[in-house]
Amino acid sequence: ISSSAGIINRLPPSASCFLLLRAYGAEGSENSQLLDLSSPLLKHVSYSLTGDFGRDGAQRAADILFFDLADDDPDRRRCARRVLQESLGKIHRKADSFNFAEKFSWLIALTESKYAISLVSNAIPRLLHALDFERGQVLRAYIMAMDYYKKMDLDVHKIDSFDLSSSICNLLSTRSKICIAAMDRYDDLQSMLIHIVCSAFKSRLASLESDLKPGEIGVTLSICNKDEDVLFPLSLIRASLVLISS
Repeated sequence: ISSSAGIINRLPPSASCFLLLRAYGAEGSENSQLLDLSSPLLKHVSYSLTGDFGRDGAQRAADILFFDLADDDPDRRRCARRVLQESLGKIHRKADSFNFAEKFSWLIALTESKYAISLVSNAIPRLLHALDFERGQVLRAYIMAMDYYKKMDLDVHKIDSFDLSSSICNLLSTRSKICIAAMDRYDDLQSMLIHIVCSAFKSRLASLESDLKPGEIGVTLSICNKDEDVLFPLSLIRASLVLISS
C-alpha cells in the first residue's frame, strides 16, 4: 500500500476507516507508515461516507466511527470525531446557523450526505450513549445536534423516532454537576435543556399518563386543579430540580 497509495481504493470502507483511526491514534513512530497514508485513506473514507460506494459502504464506514464515538476510551472518541470532521466537514452548509465550533460541523453534515437518513439513524444511539462520557462543548454539540435530528424526524425525514427527553432527564439526574457546568458556560444549552424538560413535564400533565418504562421508578404527585394524582418518572422530577437549582 505504501508503494502504491491508489490501492487504497480497493479497500472496503470498513478497512479504510479502521486504518485511519489507527493512524490518527498512533503514538511516536509506532505507526508512522499509517500516518504517511493518512491523506489517501482520508479521501477513501470521505468517499465512503458521502455515498460513492453505495449505501452499504457508507453504513459500514460510519458504523465503525459511530461505535468509537461512545467508547469509554477518550482517545478513541477523539480520533473518531477527528475522522468524521475531516471527512465530512466540507459539506456543512447549514452548520453555521448552529453556532458550532468548526470541529463539530460533521454533526450537521451527516444530515446533508447522500444517505442521511441511514447515517443519522445509526448515529443517534451512539450519540445518546456518548452523553454518559462527554462534557463541555462536546456535550453541548451532541445535545443540540440530536435536538435538530428530532426536528428532522417531524419535518423533513422519517428517521426512527427516539426519546430525547428521557435521555436528557437521565443525563441531568446522573451527571448533574457536569450538566450544570456546561449550562453555566453555554446559555443556549441551558435554554434548550429547560425547554426539553418543561415540554416533557407539561406533556405528562396534559396526558395524565400512568405508564412507566421498564425499570423506571415513578413518583406520584398531587397537582393543584387536578382531580387525580399524576405519576411522573423519578428522572423527570430530578431533572426539574437540577434545572431549578442551577
